[in-house]
Amino acid sequence: MLRVSVNKKLNGSGGMMDLSIDFSVENGECIALFGPSGAGKTSILRMIAGFLKPDSGRIQMNDQLWFSSRDKANLSSSLRNLGIVFQENALFPNMTVHRNLKFALRNGQGASRIEEFMELFELELLKDQYPHELSGGQKQRVSLARAMIYNPSTLLLDEPFASLDEHSTSRLSGLVLEMRRSFNPSIILVSHSRNEVRDIAQRVLCIQEGRVLRDISIAEFQAL
Repeated sequence: MLRVSVNKKLNGSGGMMDLSIDFSVENGECIALFGPSGAGKTSILRMIAGFLKPDSGRIQMNDQLWFSSRDKANLSSSLRNLGIVFQENALFPNMTVHRNLKFALRNGQGASRIEEFMELFELELLKDQYPHELSGGQKQRVSLARAMIYNPSTLLLDEPFASLDEHSTSRLSGLVLEMRRSFNPSIILVSHSRNEVRDIAQRVLCIQEGRVLRDISIAEFQAL
């Protein structure tokens, strides 16, 4: 289980905001952080990932302490066993699709793992291309493949569909669901789109001004 209880003073477009969040995610559960831009959703994700340090609080994954202000613990993001897909892909521009996937492999994982993911994500014909040669949807497919290729315990999705057309969104959404069925990671999706949340999440945290206003099931969310 991932437990997140953090506080952070943020300087946003609307001025200072005191973010104070407390929630947990069961192993294998998929939740969405839903709310308007500027609500603090991406900042929450960045704190979980280790890219933004909370002012106080605690983040723990099962028995591994990721952050604790009291214990002065702050585990490096590279040791948190996370896969991350950003709104703007973070592929290495000087690497081909194949090399981007290879870079993400852990020790003991070989070429067969790359071939498996190339086939799963339908990237075989793109393996020798560079990111600038890919469409937006293709880039996000590579980003998701790279995030999942080493089988992380948790997958963070930061507005991954924001710049995609309807067809690419549907295709990527289907791949996220396939990852959930096949590898069972905990998934945290940041989105302000009701359709994206409906298609992927099992539970929804409605975020506004750095607070959780509601923690509800997907059925309750659809009824709002």
